[in-house]
Amino acid sequence: LYTTNRISWADFQLILTSATIVQFFVYTIIYLNNSPQPTTFMVKLVGVSLVTVLLVLGIVNRFTYEGNESRYDQRRLAELHEIREEVEESDYSTMPPAVRYIAKRPAAGGPFVENYEIMFLKTDHISADSLASNDEYMESRYLSHQQIRDNRSIDEILSDLRKIDYSEYFTSPEYQGRHPRRLYRSLTPDDSSTYFIRYVIKAGDSLYEIGYDYAPYLMSVHTTAGRMIYFMLLTTVILFVLFPFFYHGGLVNPLNRLLAGVTKVNEGEYDVEVEVQVEDEIGYLSHSFNTMVESIRDARARLQDYADHLEEKVKDRTAELRKTLEQVQNLKIQQDGDYFLTSLLIDPLGRTAVESPDLTVEAFTRQKKQFRFRKWDAEIGGDLTVARRIKLSDRDYTVFLNGDAMGKSIQGAGGALVLGAVFEAILKRTEQSSSVQNQSPERWVKNAFIELHNVFTSFNCSMLVSVVMGLVDEITGVVYYMEAEHPFLVLYRDGEARFVESNYQYRKLGVTLTDSGLNINILQLQPDDILIAGTDGRDDLIIKDPESGEDYIQEDEYLFLRCVEEGNGELEAIFEALRSKGGITDDISMLRIGYQEDRANLRPPLPDDVQELYNEARQLFQNRSYANCANTLEKCLTLLGDSNENSHKADAYRSIIRLLTNAFLRMRRYDRAIEFALEYVSLNPSDTEGLFVVSFCARHIGNLSQAAEFGERVRLRTPDHMRNLMHLVEIYMQSGNFQRANMLLDEAEQNFPENERILQLKQGLQVK
Repeated sequence: LYTTNRISWADFQLILTSATIVQFFVYTIIYLNNSPQPTTFMVKLVGVSLVTVLLVLGIVNRFTYEGNESRYDQRRLAELHEIREEVEESDYSTMPPAVRYIAKRPAAGGPFVENYEIMFLKTDHISADSLASNDEYMESRYLSHQQIRDNRSIDEILSDLRKIDYSEYFTSPEYQGRHPRRLYRSLTPDDSSTYFIRYVIKAGDSLYEIGYDYAPYLMSVHTTAGRMIYFMLLTTVILFVLFPFFYHGGLVNPLNRLLAGVTKVNEGEYDVEVEVQVEDEIGYLSHSFNTMVESIRDARARLQDYADHLEEKVKDRTAELRKTLEQVQNLKIQQDGDYFLTSLLIDPLGRTAVESPDLTVEAFTRQKKQFRFRKWDAEIGGDLTVARRIKLSDRDYTVFLNGDAMGKSIQGAGGALVLGAVFEAILKRTEQSSSVQNQSPERWVKNAFIELHNVFTSFNCSMLVSVVMGLVDEITGVVYYMEAEHPFLVLYRDGEARFVESNYQYRKLGVTLTDSGLNINILQLQPDDILIAGTDGRDDLIIKDPESGEDYIQEDEYLFLRCVEEGNGELEAIFEALRSKGGITDDISMLRIGYQEDRANLRPPLPDDVQELYNEARQLFQNRSYANCANTLEKCLTLLGDSNENSHKADAYRSIIRLLTNAFLRMRRYDRAIEFALEYVSLNPSDTEGLFVVSFCARHIGNLSQAAEFGERVRLRTPDHMRNLMHLVEIYMQSGNFQRANMLLDEAEQNFPENERILQLKQGLQVK
């Protein structure tokens, strides 16, 4: 900025010196506060104080210098006012003694000219030629600087220079151009430099340059600067000499006493107490130091006492630990005995005693709590798996249950014990009661579920159990089941595992449950299908994150499906696949039911002549020739006879029975229709519409009890079956059970509020 004439030499010097002082101050403060070199607290105090005082004195010196400059200019401006009057009168006889020369020049032509006229002279160093020569030199420097700054030619700059007004160059900006500014001339007569201070004033059409000696001005500056230097040196000496003395009593001595105490403690002397004279921060540190030393002294005394009596204390402590260990061992034996007794009670309840030509039933249980009691290894937990055979309506069923009681070890085992005992009682009652054996599979499953719920409800939610339970028709492979917040069943078919999503899920056993609204899930197994039930331990695996190394509980519900596929539906292989994926954290139990395994292709097709007659009957049915259709289908049955013992299992055979039932229905031969409908639902009990047809035919032949039984079975499967609900209402109205009819009407009205048939039946009930 200075080299390009953007700032003056004075401004340049001011900025440079001020920046140097501030920089020195900042560097010193940073060094004193952050230096890793060994030092003392007093050095930091005196150092910070010194640089701070010097910074303040530097600022004061600046203001003092500016005041000295201002006073000098004011004196000269006062003289210039008088000189202007005398110059205008051309009277130079009474010039102030400090004036060394007065030179006249034209006002036009820019700041630098060549024609000067000496009007007053009191020195031998000034002449018109020397002034013109000096202006020529200053003009060349000005042109050079302007060319560098503006990147213009000399002629352009010189042209602009000639146009500069007098006030733009020779008047002071700080006085808004009202007074002349202080300028300097440096002449070199006889190889020695001569300096003058000059002011330019205007009188008429001419400019007058009034010159003063530079030496008096320099002497005044030197005097002021010398005083400030002496003052700064005196201040520095005072800070170095007196400040340590000032701080000696309140800072240095307390610190030295504290440091002496620390040194003695480092040398192993703990009988030290630092005297506190002043309650300040150092006094607080001294108190804290004394307290710390006292604590160390007491601790060393106790440690010495321990060392002196260590052997005795070790013996006493060892005896106490041995006694405690014996007590713990005795308690452990008692606890393991309780565990073992509980496991003995649970084991016979969790049997899977099923021998069936069509079903293969296996169970796998691995409880989390494993223990050893005397010579027996056992395990205990809240998982329970049961599979048994029962008869309902002279038909073989396999009943299964997979449950998970809330809680770990003994708490969960208590729930499993209650669950197994109650379920065993239900099975025993089924074996011994002919009335129970006459129940439909849907009714049996629902009643068993309600009974289990009622038992656990008596525990006031302190014992909850998730469970899946049901029946499997051993001949047809139909599964009737109910779930209570239990993981979904898994169906393994053709090498692919998938979840069996239930239409109806209920709260855990032990949560209050009402009889209304309970429905049965139906699943049709195909030959070579495998059905797997399992508790939630199959999903609670701990897996290590390969990136962070942290353990977490996996949340991928499809992981179990992949393990089923890896294990090809075998329980041991599935468990090993799970263990290879992560750590087991909970009890885990699984139940495997295989239906007609390795017998998928044993169902024979119909003979060709029978197939031809069946196709003819279908065509007759489509042509509404129902009587001929029925006769043709009866011929099919006659041809089949008993020659093929597996014919009743063929899908085509079921189709013949179903078509024959529909033919008699269309002819309104309900007595014959129900005969074949009963055979059809016996072969294909998963067909809910077949059950409805049986109920419909039974009502029309007057067998209202049978109609109600099959209608209720339909309702247990599909509670929103509108035709069946209306059908049941009419059955109960005919049989005189108006209370049941009204209850079913209310249920139907909730599901179908705008049905006109419901309103008609309600009006009929109100009349009766």
